[in-house]
Amino acid sequence: MAKCNHCGTETEIPYECSFCSGMFCEDHRLPENHNCRHAPARTPLGSHQAKQNLLANARAKERQKEIMISEGDYHFKKKTLPTLDLTKEIKEKKRKFHLFKKDDEA
Repeated sequence: MAKCNHCGTETEIPYECSFCSGMFCEDHRLPENHNCRHAPARTPLGSHQAKQNLLANARAKERQKEIMISEGDYHFKKKTLPTLDLTKEIKEKKRKFHLFKKDDEA
């Protein structure tokens, strides 16, 4: 039987923290549950811009269409149709919106 260093509860099977070497109960065994000072800092999973780039690439793949072209009875070829690039139009709409917003606020 050992006492939890965080809450003082006696537990039969204590957990040892690999960062601070303290003994903890089942509820406080994780470093974030017992506010471990020696645990490494948590890092975010990725930047907002990286996620936006992934979404834009996925949308571009969805817009890309493929068709099958027959070249005889048993031979077919895939042809990729050109995709529409709407980024210029979107940027222009955003610019107009921001200009409109600035005029409206003044």
